[in-house]
Amino acid sequence: MTKKVVIIEKDRDILEVVSYILIDAGYSVSPFGTEEVTLEHIIKEKPNLILLDVINISEEGTALCQAIKKNYRLANVPIVALSTHLKPQLIKETCADEVMKKPFDIDELLQIVEDHI
Repeated sequence: MTKKVVIIEKDRDILEVVSYILIDAGYSVSPFGTEEVTLEHIIKEKPNLILLDVINISEEGTALCQAIKKNYRLANVPIVALSTHLKPQLIKETCADEVMKKPFDIDELLQIVEDHI
């Protein structure tokens, strides 16, 4: 069975590139811009993994990440945060299972997805 990855990213170029990489690797992908996604969208997709753009560690910056972890239908779905934040460990402590610093290496992205799916 094909594993599904929901990608939530503000930058449309990054969203397209990551989608292409994961589709090429055999994953089913549901891409969303950060401004268009809701918790209900994510629940409906029933993902095996969520790649989530987290810009900063603030109530607004991590609100979706925390909401996903608090939702009983999504609580066990791993979240890999994609971030340029200078202290990725803080994002991991706040809500993510893993943090990938941007810019990232394609092989590293695929390995992290495989490790967490």
